[in-house]
Amino acid sequence: MNIRTSLALAGVALALAVAPLAARADTGLTVGPAIGSTGYGASLGYALPGGIVIRAQSGNYNYNFTFNSNGNPYSAKLNLSNVLVDGELHPGGKPMYYAVGGFINSNAINASTTSTGVTIGNTNYGAGTANAKVTWTGLAPYIGVGWAPVHGGFGVDLGAAFQGSATAVVTTNIVGVTAADIASAQSQIQKTVNQYTVYPVLSVRYTWGF
Repeated sequence: MNIRTSLALAGVALALAVAPLAARADTGLTVGPAIGSTGYGASLGYALPGGIVIRAQSGNYNYNFTFNSNGNPYSAKLNLSNVLVDGELHPGGKPMYYAVGGFINSNAINASTTSTGVTIGNTNYGAGTANAKVTWTGLAPYIGVGWAPVHGGFGVDLGAAFQGSATAVVTTNIVGVTAADIASAQSQIQKTVNQYTVYPVLSVRYTWGF
C-alpha cells in the first residue's frame, strides 16, 4: 500500500469518525446541569434560526426554616419544584440574550406548630397542632436577561417570575376551632409570605451541544 492510498484511507476514516460529532453539533440541542435560586436541575435548549433559543430548566431543592405567626413558632420546609420555560433572543447570534416565558411553579411551604397553647386566629385553643401549607399560582410570567452561547457552554440567567400573592391553607387537630379563626390564621400567614410576590431567578448552567 503506497503513501497516497494510506493517506486517502486515513482521511476517509477521519471523516467517518468526525461525521457523527458534526451531526450532533447541527441538531441545535443543548443539555446540561443548572443550579441557582430556583434549585438544582437540568437545562434543555433548542436553537432556532435567527438567534432564538427555546429552553426549559428545572429546579428542585428542600430547605428547612422557622417563622412566627400570631405568636406561634412554626417549623417549616420550603419545597422548590419548578420549571422555567422561555424563549431567548440572541441579537446577532451572540451570547447576550433577552428572555420572556413562563415559570411553572409548584413551589410550596409546609409548616406546623405544636404547643400547649396554640393560638389560631384570635383565640388560644390550648394544646394541639396547627398545620399550614402555602402555595403560589401554577404559572407565572417571566422576563430576564442572560449570557450563554447559542450552541452550549457556560451560561448565566438573571430574571424575575411574577408569582403574585400566596395562598395559605391552615388545618388543625384541635376540636372546636371556628371557621373565622381558621380564615384569620390563613390571612396572617399569607401576610407574612406575600412580601415575596416576585420570585428572583439567578442561575448558572453548563450545557453541551449535540
